[in-house]
Amino acid sequence: MPAKTKSKKVQPLTAESIFSNRTVRMERVKVPEWGRDVWVRELAAADGGVIGNISKTDGLDVASMISTVSKTVCNESGELIFTTKEHREKLGKESFAVIQRLFVKAMDVSATTTDGVEAEKKT
Repeated sequence: MPAKTKSKKVQPLTAESIFSNRTVRMERVKVPEWGRDVWVRELAAADGGVIGNISKTDGLDVASMISTVSKTVCNESGELIFTTKEHREKLGKESFAVIQRLFVKAMDVSATTTDGVEAEKKT
């Protein structure tokens, strides 16, 4: 007698099924200057304009770096920390080394590199 196999019912692919399973990549970053660790999450597609701004410059401008940091630094639950204009202004007064470290990690977590930005500039 053949063995019966239970077939898994496959859910249809819908926008809701995709959005309900969304995961955001995040990594912890040590920031000794702040006396604590923070989390950096990947950029959302809607924030990709930041990368476009960087690629149109002759280098990495600090304003774009600060914007990227404000859109990626979060708590362990993935909630952004720097959400106001005042926060972004205060980030501009922080150590460049801290902003650069967080920016580089944001690019890494978002699977974006400055090499990719440089390549985009050449096209």
